[in-house]
Amino acid sequence: MNREQYRIDEKRNILLRDSEVKGLKCLYTNLDTFNGKRSELEARIALTEPDIIGLTETNPKNARWILNQQDFQLAGYNLFCNLDGRGVALYIKESIRSSEMKLEITSEASIWCEVQLRGQDVLIIGVLYRSPNSTDQESNQIIMMITEAVSKRSSHLLIMGDMNFPGIDWSVQTSNGTLQEQHFIENFREWFLWQHSVLPTRYRNQQKANILDLVMTNEE
Repeated sequence: MNREQYRIDEKRNILLRDSEVKGLKCLYTNLDTFNGKRSELEARIALTEPDIIGLTETNPKNARWILNQQDFQLAGYNLFCNLDGRGVALYIKESIRSSEMKLEITSEASIWCEVQLRGQDVLIIGVLYRSPNSTDQESNQIIMMITEAVSKRSSHLLIMGDMNFPGIDWSVQTSNGTLQEQHFIENFREWFLWQHSVLPTRYRNQQKANILDLVMTNEE
């Protein structure tokens, strides 16, 4: 998973990873509801042919109906999802050996998967969503969950998600914001991970552009 670069589609907040060498291609995005973006998502999948797809905020904020797992199926992919809260979904190509992984510590909107690579190599993948209104306890759960995933010391680790920490300056890995943000960045340093989102992933009128969506790995 080295020698790889990211391309960011600023208009749609899409983060794509394109390999210069043969490997796995990953697409991650915050959907802000699956139904409203399905056609565009399928078009991008047809264009980029990713092996791994991570989605956050699959459920609408004020839904008049309840989506079920069947509504999220995509042809050619195995689906792993957690539809609690705003919901997350993880897709792995059917040709890749994968299975859902259960951690001892979980959060409301998270899903984890294990992918068997060559030999004894294993890729652990997590997709997470942290609400901007999360309590200290809920934020600590996410930190403990990531800590548990890191402690497994898999050969490859990929964590994607909307963490909603606008006060973190990822260029210097510091925060002058909330205590939750400071706690997260302190733990991030202890995880010895790389955070690959380098450009703002969210723009709103009269608000400072910021990096809310993260892609973290245990490899540079």
